[in-house]
Amino acid sequence: MEEEWVLAEAQQDSMIEALILALEWGDFQVRWDVTNVLPRMGERAIEPLLEWLQEDDLDADVQWFGIRMLGRWAGEAGLTRLLEMLRSGTPDLQAMALSVLIQQGNVILDRISPLLMTGDTRLLAVKILSGIRSRDTMNLLLTVVTDENPEIREVALEALSSFQDERLGLVFIKALSDSVTSVRQTAAMAIGFCQTLSAFDRTVHLVPLLWDVQISVSCAAASSLGRVNHEDSIAALQKALFSQPLPTPLGLELARSLFHIGNMAGYEDAIVGLGAYVMTSVMTETNISIQNKFNSDVVSEIFRILGRVDIPIAKSIALYAVLKCLEQQNLNSVDRTLAITALGQLKDLRSIDPLIQQLIYPDPSLRLHVLHALQLIDPSVALDRLKSQSIPLSTDALPDALQIGIHFAITEWRS
Repeated sequence: MEEEWVLAEAQQDSMIEALILALEWGDFQVRWDVTNVLPRMGERAIEPLLEWLQEDDLDADVQWFGIRMLGRWAGEAGLTRLLEMLRSGTPDLQAMALSVLIQQGNVILDRISPLLMTGDTRLLAVKILSGIRSRDTMNLLLTVVTDENPEIREVALEALSSFQDERLGLVFIKALSDSVTSVRQTAAMAIGFCQTLSAFDRTVHLVPLLWDVQISVSCAAASSLGRVNHEDSIAALQKALFSQPLPTPLGLELARSLFHIGNMAGYEDAIVGLGAYVMTSVMTETNISIQNKFNSDVVSEIFRILGRVDIPIAKSIALYAVLKCLEQQNLNSVDRTLAITALGQLKDLRSIDPLIQQLIYPDPSLRLHVLHALQLIDPSVALDRLKSQSIPLSTDALPDALQIGIHFAITEWRS
């Protein structure tokens, strides 16, 4: 009887070895089949599998199949091994183990909760909890939002931002004054999603962060204010936009947030602010002392943004701003091209004649952009206008450069 048992164990070991080899060298279907068969061999197969997973030359896809099996293993053994791998495995193995543990959902909370009690495992536990978005995990995450480890605070706050609960508003507000930049940044983003706070309260607490010493925090505050949709947030974003000096990352975020409020929420004043920025920058460009106060990257981004406005009243505001800028001869070629593109996107018939006037500039690329914009607005009307101006009355002759540009456009149109 004892010999039969030894033989059975030897057979099991051989089968486990064969299954692991099939896992390493088989195709997708073979590997898939192994993940369903190997766990049936019981805990005896865990140690050989773990030893195999530690090999340096294993393909990442192969490792994923092995770790996936540990996540499906009956009993506590597989979960225990995954937690060990999360502590001591290579970065790739840790990432895979974390993903598999998260997929277990609430069923592993009883095993994860004790890990919050000790400092060396708390971060691992919080990372697992952050991926299991449920009411139970929210309660556990609330216990670590003031942890001494800033990474734990940051991960917990980011996870909590996906919940809506009356307790969270105060948590996020307190975190806005954290001494660590990444924690303040995460809290600022979380406030933007916290619907349990009024728009006014969110605005009041976010606006001071527009002037944070760290640009990343200011950008996060600007982004969140773009989701608040409140008149005070518009005023604060516009004030920051016109501040000097304006760092490019912050300026871009401010512009995008104003666009979001103006175009998505229907606050036309936000689009007025964007238009004012580009008009002021262009119309004062001859004054070097004033010109230097405007961020050229932000100006270019605003031209791109104005072309995407699609709410009727806001669209007229955007159209006016772009047309006024195109009237200025000192508008640089990059922004002139962006403004022309914006007019094509706005598709307003009032843009046709001003666009034709842009053909006076000899740059072939710019003229092609004009042609494309005209075709987007109304091809039939635009072509008729080009033809009508190609033979001007002798008493009202067009400048030679414009006549050449119109001829170029008509020729290209037909080609």
